[in-house]
Amino acid sequence: MLTSFGAIEEKVKSLPRRTVVVPAAANTCILEAALEAHKRGLADFILIDSRNRLIETLKELGRDESALEPFRVVEEDDCRKAARLGVSLVREGKAELIGKGRLQTSELMKAILDKQDGLREESSLLCDIMVIEQPLVEEPKLICMSDPALCVAPTVEDLVKVTRNCLPMMGKLGYARPRVAYLAALEVVKEAMPATVLAAEAAKKINEMVESLDAEGPLSFDIACSKRAAEVKGRETPVAGKADLLIVPNLETGNVLAKTIAVFTKAEYGHLILGAKVPVVMSSRSDSSLSKFNSILLGLFCA
Repeated sequence: MLTSFGAIEEKVKSLPRRTVVVPAAANTCILEAALEAHKRGLADFILIDSRNRLIETLKELGRDESALEPFRVVEEDDCRKAARLGVSLVREGKAELIGKGRLQTSELMKAILDKQDGLREESSLLCDIMVIEQPLVEEPKLICMSDPALCVAPTVEDLVKVTRNCLPMMGKLGYARPRVAYLAALEVVKEAMPATVLAAEAAKKINEMVESLDAEGPLSFDIACSKRAAEVKGRETPVAGKADLLIVPNLETGNVLAKTIAVFTKAEYGHLILGAKVPVVMSSRSDSSLSKFNSILLGLFCA
């Protein structure tokens, strides 16, 4: 089982070299991450943006124009056009991943979800997975969470689809039988708290559909992730205190939890959009260059 982003990087080094296209690439953090990934021999990059804007961004990093030499630069300053161009390059087989630069998430998602020229798989549900190298639990591990970015108010069926989207990545990380926790505020079902109802129904359904996992819900975050909390509160189950994949009940919960981890802990993390024809690196524009590098790693790992 892989327990760190360092271990993921070693795996990526053994894989065929991929190309990442980045629309609106003139962003300091994504450029720094791209420079680092190329320096380590992990990937090639196509940068879509104004060359002058890219040069100015490099200057902010203390680099000069020569830093662009390893990259293919496609001139397009308009963010929406850049997003569509990036998707086209993936469809043409010139890139295996697409990443997000300085453009809005909605601008890139609109291009990806375009019914005629986009990257969405038929009948698929796109979701974001956050992979966290978690130093706060009792043992080193990579713990995954979905969906903190796309699914606003998922139904039971949506929660099941999100879970199934995540399972191939869990398998690649070495989780032969992942432990899935559907999060809520309580461990009992209360009609007055819809998240508990959703969690219980989703856990029941996924357990019936997929044999090679253990799912439980509702579970509170502490009981799902902390063996000590599970013991103190008397919860002894295959998932309690040992969850590998956390499924949140709605976007607000996931977004707040993800940003709390990002701001208040020292955990390394990365994000990846699953459910499209290729992995989509969709970090927040405020994420650090390290988290963007980790997100690129995840994309290369899953490509």
